[in-house]
Amino acid sequence: MNRSGFTLIELLVVIAIIAILAAILFPVFARAREKARRASCLSNLKQISPAVHMYSDDWDESLPYYQRPFGWAWYDDLQAYLRKRSITVCPSKPEWNENHATHEVGYGLNHQIFPAGPSAGSSSPAPPHMAMIDDPAETIGGADKDQGNVRLIGPSFSGSTSWPYNVDTRHNDGADFFFLDGHGKWMGKSAEWSKSDEMWDAD
Repeated sequence: MNRSGFTLIELLVVIAIIAILAAILFPVFARAREKARRASCLSNLKQISPAVHMYSDDWDESLPYYQRPFGWAWYDDLQAYLRKRSITVCPSKPEWNENHATHEVGYGLNHQIFPAGPSAGSSSPAPPHMAMIDDPAETIGGADKDQGNVRLIGPSFSGSTSWPYNVDTRHNDGADFFFLDGHGKWMGKSAEWSKSDEMWDAD
């Protein structure tokens, strides 16, 4: 009589092979998904950058503040220039979205370039004009940020340049950035932005 079916040993071998393949493939799929989210995030930042330029063109070359009093933020100033508000949402942080009660979004502006707006009865530095940026292609405008309702990024306020303030390296141990000439790119944690304030200043 012909035997049909598998023996226990054969089944265990098949299960072991499937487990090995899963262990190999699941990290690959996870990296592929994160790479897709990173690309979508970078696309968002590349749309924010021209919005900054259009705002500047309409306001005599002035750049927007990163925030104003009463909860008004940079993305409110740029609303007329953004195709849709969801551009401010990083795909890796979907819980920080345009409908969130505390206005958490995925990106912050460089506080060295975009200061805070004045509150009632006080003064604040005027935002620089675009013409004051010596090297826009090497000057960071904004990037992925770490704290949801904090609207800025930049060099550490303590004076240390070893780890810039509020930048979140959530994309494969790096962050997406946009620059003031309009381009965007991903940079790893060990890149120049995390070692020097050179890419943060206007000059």
